[in-house]
Amino acid sequence: MNGTEEQTWTVTQSPEWRDEGTFLGVTRRGWAARVELNGIDFHVSRLEDSPHWGVDAAFGDNGYPHWCHSFGERAGLAVKCLPEGIAAELDALL
Repeated sequence: MNGTEEQTWTVTQSPEWRDEGTFLGVTRRGWAARVELNGIDFHVSRLEDSPHWGVDAAFGDNGYPHWCHSFGERAGLAVKCLPEGIAAELDALL
């Protein structure tokens, strides 16, 4: 995902608005979508107060979890962002 090689992707789930509570009483609000990139299924989100799409989870074609966190989880984590082309396509679908 560094943009140095040709990448092809498919938006497999258009952005949907979500409100999701956590066990600590915090409500996360934002957009959730899914993108397939080079055989990896990415679950991504863009929270209402963020200009960036972050990767919540990534699963290989055999279901192997490369990265797995709940919707919009950002606390204490290094957020993996999407390449500009994918983010721009998702933004256009909002």
